[in-house]
Amino acid sequence: MSLHVTGRCNLRCRHCWVSPAPAECSQIGSAELSLAEIDAVMSEAVTLGLGSVTVTGGEPLLRPDILQVLRCLRSHGLSASLETNGTLVDDRIAEDLGGVRLAVVAVSLDGACGDTHDRFRGVIGAFEATVHAIELLKKRGVFVQVITCVWKGNCDELRSIFELACRLGVDELKITPISAFGRASNKMSTKQLRLSMPAQLELHQRVSSWVSESGPTRAFFSVPYAFRPLDSLAKSMHPCPLHTRLGVLHDGRVSICGIGEADGKLLFGNIRETSLAQLWHQSLGLAEIRRRIPSELEGVCGNCILKTYCLGFCRSAAYLESGSVTAPNSFCQEALERGLFPRSRLIDPNLAT
Repeated sequence: MSLHVTGRCNLRCRHCWVSPAPAECSQIGSAELSLAEIDAVMSEAVTLGLGSVTVTGGEPLLRPDILQVLRCLRSHGLSASLETNGTLVDDRIAEDLGGVRLAVVAVSLDGACGDTHDRFRGVIGAFEATVHAIELLKKRGVFVQVITCVWKGNCDELRSIFELACRLGVDELKITPISAFGRASNKMSTKQLRLSMPAQLELHQRVSSWVSESGPTRAFFSVPYAFRPLDSLAKSMHPCPLHTRLGVLHDGRVSICGIGEADGKLLFGNIRETSLAQLWHQSLGLAEIRRRIPSELEGVCGNCILKTYCLGFCRSAAYLESGSVTAPNSFCQEALERGLFPRSRLIDPNLAT
C-alpha cells in the first residue's frame, strides 16, 4: 500500500505528478486522514493480507504526528518505508526515524550541487538541507535510498550525484526518468525536459557499470524489465504489484497508487464512506484491472515474454498517456519501432514491426 498522509508540500518541484498544495494550505490539512482513521484502515488492511506500506505525500514530515503514524504501522506488524524530500529532517527527527526501524527512507536528490537541485525543487537551500538529512539518517543506521529524477538539466551530473551518494554512505541510488504528468505535462509536450528514449537507454547501460569504491552504494536506472539481464531481475526492484496493491490518498480516496491525484477516473471510492474490504472485493474498477492485466496488454507489452512478471511496467503512466490501462508502455513501444527492443524478449519476434 502507498499511504499518502498529506496533500501538502514545502517545496515546489517542477516535475511533481501529484502536484500537492503549499505547506500552509489549511484546507488540505484539515481534510487529511487522522491518526485514528489511519489506525482503523491498517487494522482492516492487515486482515486482507497487507504486509508493507510506503508512506508518502506531499511531504509526510509536514504532519506533526508523523512519528505516531509510523509507529502505528509498525505496531500492526507492517514493514514501513518513508518517502521524503529530506528538508525537514533535524537531529530529533533523524533519531526518531532510526528508532522506528523503517525498511527504507527514500530521499529525493536531483543534483550534485545546490544550483541544479534547488532550481528543480523550487526552493533555495533545499540541497544543503537534503544532504544534511542524509548525513543525519546514516549516522542513525537508517537504510537510505536516494531517488534522482533525471532530465535534460541534470543528466550530465548523474555520475557526480552517484559519487556524492557514495561519500554520504547511501545504500541505493535509484534514477528515474521524469514523467510527463502533473506539473511537467505541458513542458513535456514540447520536449523541454524529458530525455529521449535512446538517451535513457544509453544512461541505463552506463549506470549499470557503476561500482562504488567507497561503500556499499549501488545504482540502478529505472527502465522496463525487458532491457535488464534476466539474471539481474531477482536483484532488481520488484515490479509493481498491481493486482495486490492500493493507494490511499490523504483524504481517504482510494486508487491503485497516487494516480488518483492526477486522474479521478482511477478512483475506486473513499474509506471514509466504504470499508476497505468492500472496496477491495467489490470495486468494478479494480476487478477490471485484475481481469485485463496482463492478458489484454496491447502492442509490444502483449508480445513480451515478461508480461506476467512486469505487468506492462507502470500502468499508471500508460493510462495517463493514453487513457487506457492496457496500452503498451510507451518506452518499450518506441524501442520496438526503432528496432531497439530486445528480440529475445518477444514471444513472436516476427511481430517486431
